[in-house]
Amino acid sequence: MGPRRILYLSKGGNIGGSHRQLLLLLKGLDASYEPSVVCMTEGEIVDQLRSAGIRTEVMSLRPWRKPRHTVHRYLDAERLVAVARSIEPACIHASDMWLGNYLNWLRRRLQVPTVVHVRGPVTWRGIWKHRLYAATGLISISPRITRVLRSARLHSDRIAQIEDAVDVDLFKPSGTRLADLSGPPESERALNVGLVGRIEPAKRQLEFIRTAFEVNRRFAGQVRFVLVGEVRNHDYGVRVSRLAQAGGLNGQLLLAGRRDDMPDVLNSLDVLVSLSGGSVMYEAMSCGLCVVSAGFTKPGESIHLRNGETGIVTPTADPVALAEILGNLIEHPDMRHRLGTAARAWAQQRLSHTAIVSRTVAFYDRLLGVRRQQGPVLR
Repeated sequence: MGPRRILYLSKGGNIGGSHRQLLLLLKGLDASYEPSVVCMTEGEIVDQLRSAGIRTEVMSLRPWRKPRHTVHRYLDAERLVAVARSIEPACIHASDMWLGNYLNWLRRRLQVPTVVHVRGPVTWRGIWKHRLYAATGLISISPRITRVLRSARLHSDRIAQIEDAVDVDLFKPSGTRLADLSGPPESERALNVGLVGRIEPAKRQLEFIRTAFEVNRRFAGQVRFVLVGEVRNHDYGVRVSRLAQAGGLNGQLLLAGRRDDMPDVLNSLDVLVSLSGGSVMYEAMSCGLCVVSAGFTKPGESIHLRNGETGIVTPTADPVALAEILGNLIEHPDMRHRLGTAARAWAQQRLSHTAIVSRTVAFYDRLLGVRRQQGPVLR
């Protein structure tokens, strides 16, 4: 019997955290599974998938729940059905829960198991809106998401908690900084504190800038703040730019835009601040960076970023409180070094991409009733 085919649905576009997770999974799948991908838009992820020899097609899929797309969404769904039938998948996996309605349509038309990856915050309303309850299996990336799915009475056997991973050979300490992120010569000794993420409300860049104002009151000229990410929400991007230019930081805030050299970018920082979670925290940990997660996860619920051991986790994103935490790290370089060193070791031991691959393959096996006499054989 040949390899079982898995059809993946992805939004496409430029490469972000979720795209890197998809690439890690597809490149590491064992020989018993053959991936094909349908992306909604062209972009870097399509180029990378095709370069890896993975069959990838681009098909525009209009937002399912927009009233003006009531008719066209079914036309798009049937075009997707035709492509799926040509692939003859044993399973269909949506890498984004926003594609849940299209996934459900494919499940009904092709009568094959489906899997949806739940990466972002989810509520009962979201579970209904995106038809997550109809999927054969759900992959949650965090205990919080798992808890919400279970509270919605989705049976535990249908849920696999598989945290995101990182390529520890790509994201590793380098000891060098990018010149365009290092600032002028007179500020060479300044610490770089950064936030990485798309410029949109969910990533909370405004709170980061307000925190920068608080830190700068106490450590004027000693800290440089870096915002990395493309503008996804124009109105929010305008607000971020205006606040950044409001004064008080004296040129110590850099809007770096979208970057394609993330390992080098992270190695140019001394501290990464995350106000919304995401796999960039793991990438920073793998680079040996001190990571501060604020206002997103409670210390007791964070699996890999362990408060006081592999980073800092605080339940509040209040600018004054967060500035106090950053001030402590600024004054204690030995603490930053200890946390960064421990984070790198943890990433190597617990966050390697081989873990996400083996656990996902085991989930596919269970859903498809595959029994193995030996462990998966990697490509």
